[in-house]
Amino acid sequence: MIDSWHDKWNRVITSLLEKDEYVLFSISGGKDSRVSLGCLMMPQPDMKKVKFFTAVDTLYTHSDDYRIASQIANIYGFKLNDYKKEERYKMDPVDNLNASLLVKCGFHRELMFTYFWRKFPVFRITGSGGDLRDLWNESAESFIKKNCDNTVFNSIDCQTALKEMMLKNIRLIDESSCGDKKLTANDYFYKQGRQRNHNGKANAESFLSNEIIISPLMDPVLYKLNQDIGKENDHDLLYTVIYERFLPELKNVPFDSKRIIKKETLDIAQKINAKYPYQRAGNVTGNLKISYNRTEPDGTTDKRNALDYLKESFYSEDMKQYIYSEFGEEVYNWADKYYKNVAYHPYMPASALVQIYTIDSAVKTSKDLSCWSSVQLPGKKSEKVFRHRNYINNGIMKEIFDYLQSGRIEIKNYGLLRQGVNEIVVDSSNDEEMFIEIPRWFEDDSGKGMVIQSCKGNCEICFRTIGDGRLKIKLNGPWIKGHDDKPLSIKIDFVRVMLIKADSGKTLIDSSEIYTVDSERTKSFEVEVKNGEGYKLYLEWLPFIYEKEELGNLFYEMSNKSVRYFQFWHGRKI
Repeated sequence: MIDSWHDKWNRVITSLLEKDEYVLFSISGGKDSRVSLGCLMMPQPDMKKVKFFTAVDTLYTHSDDYRIASQIANIYGFKLNDYKKEERYKMDPVDNLNASLLVKCGFHRELMFTYFWRKFPVFRITGSGGDLRDLWNESAESFIKKNCDNTVFNSIDCQTALKEMMLKNIRLIDESSCGDKKLTANDYFYKQGRQRNHNGKANAESFLSNEIIISPLMDPVLYKLNQDIGKENDHDLLYTVIYERFLPELKNVPFDSKRIIKKETLDIAQKINAKYPYQRAGNVTGNLKISYNRTEPDGTTDKRNALDYLKESFYSEDMKQYIYSEFGEEVYNWADKYYKNVAYHPYMPASALVQIYTIDSAVKTSKDLSCWSSVQLPGKKSEKVFRHRNYINNGIMKEIFDYLQSGRIEIKNYGLLRQGVNEIVVDSSNDEEMFIEIPRWFEDDSGKGMVIQSCKGNCEICFRTIGDGRLKIKLNGPWIKGHDDKPLSIKIDFVRVMLIKADSGKTLIDSSEIYTVDSERTKSFEVEVKNGEGYKLYLEWLPFIYEKEELGNLFYEMSNKSVRYFQFWHGRKI
């Protein structure tokens, strides 16, 4: 299987070189690019026909990469970074940024800007899609629990959405799987998920600049191999078999970051290669058919690059207010801090936020526009494409505003016989985001009580009573503690209360008085009820108008709360 994989990609490369195509090999000091390098060998092509690229800077592992790549170049007799720069044209930086943002769709750690149009197609051989080690070998259930249940989310909705996506991924792969192998988190989320998403989007962006990525490590045939051979194997076995088989000259060349291959793994690999020596099948000549249109792209004289425009977009007032409104000030500030203090790809959090803005803009304008190049970047043009809210969400202010206009209602059917069977069953409501809960503190031998909270300003609830009893409806303000651990006085003005019997339409309560309530000062209504009766409760309320000093004190107390405190009741229903 390994030999067949090697021969296939060797023929692809050979065919390109025979047709005098521009072949560029990206080499580093890592394990992945060295696997792809193995496909160049046995037989070794004319190395003068291949261009070799390696990074020359001090970022990340690049200093190691250049030193190690230089050793490999000396052994095989090729030159590094020896190609003509005039074979490419500088891409318009705004087009470059737009292409990268929309291809990545907010789900990529690095933007990997292409920066240049290629005059002719460039076939770049890389180690992308690597990491052939079977490291994520835990169960899918364990992986989901670790990444969902033990992670801090901005809201319960985010956590639920992520879990649903992961479960859907499992279902889709199970439907297409032949079922002859016990699948792990590696199969469900790494090989089929992260690798295809991460490298697929990077490859798509390169294609837009006339660069075709060839990565032998993304060949799914390699995933079929059993790497669990020998209890001393450290998951580098497949790498090592390929190195020993096709690159024996490099056995003393190190890897970056002082990584090594364990002796035990090397011994197993050597035994496998000794027992099954390499045999090339068929003839060496490739017969790859290549067809495309050669184009002369337009260059640009703009001296700025895509990162300059990304930075301008991120620090624009439009972008800042958008993130404040949708996610909160702390999210924007964290991305800002990362941008200013991290050396390697400092733009990563900022680019994710700009991508969200850009995609949102594209969706909102897609009814009128048919081309992604028409999408406006934040701060790039003076006219505003959209504004999501009528107020600025300064950090957690949206959550605070929701609380300040929330009505809180306690309803309980108190059983006269004290048997603990009385309760209320909600059949429907006009507010899908209403928070409904039966807390333990509201449950005793008189029955179960229910707490309802909504920030919509009105609600209509249809419910049934279980057991004969006395129905009590209590109007409250939202409950939250201050720094002294005492409830804050968050006031709400209830302006309408109606309770109607469902079967007869008889009005039991009808009040248009204004009741100003908070967590301690409440207003209650009581009526006698029978088992199985249906009722419709209608309520209206308005935010209380505070004096400036009192409102300022509330803002101060509430802004010291976690965002999650305000969001815990959003979307929770029974």
